[in-house]
Amino acid sequence: MTDITKLLQQCTLRVSVGGGHGTGFFVAPQRILTCAHVVASANSETIHVFWQYQNQQYTASLEKILPEDHLDLAILKLNTPDLNHPCINFESLYPQLNDDLFSYGYPQDYPDGDSATFKYEGESFKGNSPLYKLKGGQANYGASGSPLLNQRTGKVCGILNISRNPNMDLGGRAVPVSIIFAQFPELAELNQRFHQNNSKKTDINPFDYGTPVSPERFYGRKQAILEVKNRIGAISSQSINIVGMRRNGKTSLLRLIRERTEIFFQPQQKPLIVTLDLQSSKFHTPKGIIDGLRREIFKQTGTEPWSQDVNDDPYEVEDGLILLQKQGYRLIVILDEFEGIIRRLDLFQDWGEDWRAKASAGMLAMVIASKRPLSEDWKTRFPTSSFPNIFSAEFLGALEEEYWQDLVKDGFIQSAIRFS
Repeated sequence: MTDITKLLQQCTLRVSVGGGHGTGFFVAPQRILTCAHVVASANSETIHVFWQYQNQQYTASLEKILPEDHLDLAILKLNTPDLNHPCINFESLYPQLNDDLFSYGYPQDYPDGDSATFKYEGESFKGNSPLYKLKGGQANYGASGSPLLNQRTGKVCGILNISRNPNMDLGGRAVPVSIIFAQFPELAELNQRFHQNNSKKTDINPFDYGTPVSPERFYGRKQAILEVKNRIGAISSQSINIVGMRRNGKTSLLRLIRERTEIFFQPQQKPLIVTLDLQSSKFHTPKGIIDGLRREIFKQTGTEPWSQDVNDDPYEVEDGLILLQKQGYRLIVILDEFEGIIRRLDLFQDWGEDWRAKASAGMLAMVIASKRPLSEDWKTRFPTSSFPNIFSAEFLGALEEEYWQDLVKDGFIQSAIRFS
């Protein structure tokens, strides 16, 4: 068992109500996530939770419940205040096809704990809500409410709630994290704050410089987040240009968009987010960008939108994008370090008008990060181009006072340094 699967096991609990039991796991201080059907009788019965890692029994109260069978979620509040415990780390990104998934729970035949592994097979839908479809593992009675760990990313992507056959290794189904956060938005913030405040103490500089920070360490930018959400998460997605100096947090914001889709989209919008770093020489030509887009779509959906040998056929590419649109996907193309194109404009004479046409037709929306606004940089070089006209601009300035103070305080706390 790896370190990450051991940590997942330490976060799990056996949840018992009446004569039955299921599984739950720590998601925030004194908060446990489980399935609604596990605690459906909790109004008349005491909820007992057994934390195997500490071999301790506790009681909990039902804080929130969603009894609909396609949601099947409940939050419990531990009746033991200030209990020191770990929490799982969420991600709202969908797994890729055939990703290896790990789960740990308390099935009826192994009530003291049991591991299970699955393969991600794709999406199912129930009550218009997506579920993860899993194969190749056994989901027995009592495993409902178990966390589902994506072993490729090391984060929890869902909660197991349905078995396809409890007696055979046919797999099961799970509620995605994007649905969990859509129903319990406060849970995303509580979980993020927990990991910000409980990063491993270290002797090195606690502040990141140069590399984009993870969503767990992302601070502030509330106005920028709202502006981005109002564009790419609108009824019809719109493009936006994020403008700021180097080292000002543009790429960290782009990472937040990619890894915390529940902040920016409704689950039914099915965001399909492709990020291309234009510093890479792979994307220094229009054909390279199209091939990067094709590869990322294939990686995330399991279906090739068009074949590589027709990358330079605009009809084939547009047919592929239109098919994605018909399948309900909302394609968001994030282009970081846009100066990579600006420096090679001789190769991109018609590129802007082509991609403007795709965006105007609803095939995609773009999030472009650049040092200068497109309305200046692109227009200076192509005065007659209408490409910048489809973008609103969001300027990243200094971090808001409230949040830079939190950043400084939390950073010193992580280094065991206290202010007097």
